[in-house]
Amino acid sequence: MEIRTRSKEPVYARRINRVLDYIDRHLDEELTVDALSEVANFSKFHFHRQFSQHCGISLARYIQFMRLKRASYRLAFNPTAPIIDIALDSGFENPESFSRAFKAAFGQTPSAFRKTPDWASWSARSRSLPASERTNDMDVKIIDVEPVLVAALEHRGAPALLNVSVQRFIAWRKSSGLSPVSQCETYGVPYNDPTRRRRRSSASIFAARRRRRFPPMSTASSPRRSPVAAAP
Repeated sequence: MEIRTRSKEPVYARRINRVLDYIDRHLDEELTVDALSEVANFSKFHFHRQFSQHCGISLARYIQFMRLKRASYRLAFNPTAPIIDIALDSGFENPESFSRAFKAAFGQTPSAFRKTPDWASWSARSRSLPASERTNDMDVKIIDVEPVLVAALEHRGAPALLNVSVQRFIAWRKSSGLSPVSQCETYGVPYNDPTRRRRRSSASIFAARRRRRFPPMSTASSPRRSPVAAAP
């Protein structure tokens, strides 16, 4: 019996990972037990038990946390979005219940997080949940592109503080009027595995455009030891 149980573990893990991927892609939709158990190819009762066992958290709490995590990005990176809209989009009926749930999840109220996000605590709390593992091979393609001008902001330091650099990059891009859709493209390049426990990590965020040079990035909006370069 023990051998049979162990033989099922990889199969069950792949099924739960399919569910985690599905949840990530459908946070705006109603996520019912019926639909998710079908994705996992489990009965509803068996799905509940396997999900809690695999993730260490109930299905309802996991979905709520992922919606709150998405809300945290909107709070930090889209400061003009009204909190009440973010609350409603996260499935809450009013800002008060959203604020209580957000503080319980991340240790800060939505307003406090928007003003001064504690990314270190946010990262630690996010790591407490399982991350879905890639179960399908990636379709990797190597393509040639025309020469472009590139502006790079380099992050060196704690992986948990990477979003601090992302915020600074977005602030520079907004202040310069560079739309990530119509005027330039944005790329993120990690130089090591950010999911592994490291005290320091390095990554670069690039903005690429084919016409005209980039405006300078002020030292106030760029992290220490993070040079910005514009080169062909």
